[in-house]
Amino acid sequence: MKIEKEFGNTIYDDGTVALKTKYIFADSASMMLFYKEKMANRVQDNRTTWEVSRNQLTITCISWVKAMDYYDELAGEEE
Repeated sequence: MKIEKEFGNTIYDDGTVALKTKYIFADSASMMLFYKEKMANRVQDNRTTWEVSRNQLTITCISWVKAMDYYDELAGEEE
């Protein structure tokens, strides 16, 4: 499994920015095992969303983080 993280471009009024964590799988069996172990038993959070793409073999988690906590990472993307 490969993991890619990407911050959104917008800092919202509450000081948060979207953080997209994409899990990329080699096959559907490993993706569904991850789904079974991590997602099926997760605590529902109305601010965090999960998207499963069976065609692309990816699972993407979109969460909201404080922009100032990640300022160095955000500034690093622009260089």
